[in-house]
Amino acid sequence: MTTIVDLPEDPKYTIKTVSIQTGVRPITLRAWERRYSLLSPFRSDNRYRLYSERDIAILRWIKNRLDGGLSISSAVREFNDFRKKETWPEATPLLQPGSNLHQAKPPAFFASQLTKTLLRHDETTAMTLLGEAHASFDLTTICLEIIVP
Repeated sequence: MTTIVDLPEDPKYTIKTVSIQTGVRPITLRAWERRYSLLSPFRSDNRYRLYSERDIAILRWIKNRLDGGLSISSAVREFNDFRKKETWPEATPLLQPGSNLHQAKPPAFFASQLTKTLLRHDETTAMTLLGEAHASFDLTTICLEIIVP
């Protein structure tokens, strides 16, 4: 199988494309760049971020580790350990069809379900719903479009 280091580094993918291909929202990508220095995308003349196939593979690998239960800081630390040892991990395959961001539930769905759940005093389900919402939306959306209504 191909390792991440074997993939091309030429920048050509926009943040939207990367988000669709990896399942990681743009706001999260920007936060990871800032907090963990995970990627340093190329900036075009108009200052848009452009990512390479290698960048996408790194994000898929990190996302796979997160889906497996690791925290982002642990996954980044593990990835950086690979980098330091110059033993890059294998590239993670593409997401399964149907798992992209366009099929996520809208905030109104979460607001409705959360209201019903809280009226039943079902804290466990409420926590699960808020966890799903947190994985799909930024804090402003969660507060203003899910919790407040």
